[in-house]
Amino acid sequence: MVNVPAPLRQHVRPMIFVTGAKVAGGVSLLALNVWVAQHLSPAAYGLFAIASTASLLVDGVIGSAIDAAVIKHTDAAPSATPSTAERAGLILKLGAGAALCAAAAAISLIVGVAAPGIAVLSMLAGTGMLALRSVLVYLQLRERFTRFAVIDLAHTVARWGFVVGGLMAAASSTTAIAGFAAAAWAVASIAMLGITQRPASSREERGRSDVYAVSRAAGIALATTAVGAIVARLDLLLIGAFGTAHDAGIFGAASTIALAPTWLGAYLAPVFSARILPYCRDQRLQPLFRTVQSGLVILAVVGVAFGAVAGPALIERLLPAAYAPAGAVVPVLLIAGAAGFVTFPLVLHTLLFLSPRTYLTIDLASLPILVPLYVVAARQSGAIGVAWVTAVAVLVKAAIAHTTAAAVVRREQARCANVQTLSTAIS
Repeated sequence: MVNVPAPLRQHVRPMIFVTGAKVAGGVSLLALNVWVAQHLSPAAYGLFAIASTASLLVDGVIGSAIDAAVIKHTDAAPSATPSTAERAGLILKLGAGAALCAAAAAISLIVGVAAPGIAVLSMLAGTGMLALRSVLVYLQLRERFTRFAVIDLAHTVARWGFVVGGLMAAASSTTAIAGFAAAAWAVASIAMLGITQRPASSREERGRSDVYAVSRAAGIALATTAVGAIVARLDLLLIGAFGTAHDAGIFGAASTIALAPTWLGAYLAPVFSARILPYCRDQRLQPLFRTVQSGLVILAVVGVAFGAVAGPALIERLLPAAYAPAGAVVPVLLIAGAAGFVTFPLVLHTLLFLSPRTYLTIDLASLPILVPLYVVAARQSGAIGVAWVTAVAVLVKAAIAHTTAAAVVRREQARCANVQTLSTAIS
């Protein structure tokens, strides 16, 4: 029988639930994109792909920032009733979604789009996913991971149902993205019915001050995630601008496979993020951090070794012969994928909570270095050159983040220990 370390033992079951639901959702989304492409013309599918990607970016960038602020302002053991911070987070998400929908409508009227309404539907889908995230964070904070997984899987099933049903009724990119929006809103609305909604006590009724506190805390996290999202897609954007379309296609195909470990790391994050602040206060974060990161590093090294052999074979098996050069790019990008896998579950949110400016500083400092490197690599070496820039950049960033997070954890736990010692001495 496998001997699971004590700091990890209580996380194994929720990790299985959450990771299973997230992996199923990721695989399902990939399969759904293939199915949609089979039922739409290339031009129509292109509109759908852009719109769905935009909605996922809205969910990822805005949702991650506000959720981090909500978690930071919620008690370690919240009651069944949503906290004022959670309510404020939902208000901010819906407000941001409404603003994006209005902006999308205005831009569509001014510029004009091939499929009227698709931009608004894209933002509406993103807003629905933001609302759904609020439900998932509510469950995450109360460690109700079984229900978390069930709702996440329900969204996956609903997305298939609404998108397929829409395309069967009318084969267009507009109906497909409308299915995205309908699925998110339907599941979020039903899930919210199961949340206790007792009136807040007089102590909890802080109204605007809670919205202000959460929005202020979300500001740095929003800047971090927004800049981080740009830096993360800088390689593909610049190879498209300064390389060739062929190189961009090769790089994109390779990154789809090689960066899968990063997605897995992101899927593991909900298991740990809500525990960071309570564990820090209880002097348990440092052993958890050490154990989790050691395990992730070992898995990452093994994964890179395996992927370096299996990746090129997978490219050859799944893609046409024209994509053969991607086989050489996959092992290089796997380094970046493994670094993301090590960083996302615990390091990222530890820094967002305890040292929120760290990631923003790293990304802003790296931009003036990365842009010329990517331009030169795209022009002279194509996909393989850009891949090496990405691999080295992500690896260096992960090393800095890990070292900083470890130091921050030691510092914060020492501060908490001093406070407890002082309290004991006074009493």
